[in-house]
Amino acid sequence: MTTVKVQQGPAGGYAYLFGDFRVNGQRYIGHSGGAPGINAEFSVFPDSGYTIVVLSNTDFNASPVADKIRQWVAYRE
Repeated sequence: MTTVKVQQGPAGGYAYLFGDFRVNGQRYIGHSGGAPGINAEFSVFPDSGYTIVVLSNTDFNASPVADKIRQWVAYRE
């Protein structure tokens, strides 16, 4: 489920369920999604053990928050 099957450039790709990405050189796997009125982000940094879950009751608001948290976590490593 986490082995990349479709490469999406040098920063990551998609497996059967989770994407495999890099931020500031740190690997994380995750999944995101949404629908009108909701948005969610799930990310796991397997090397450090950090897990990020951001949920929103509005369109697209979880994604920028998760991006900032991922950058902070990757910077700390």
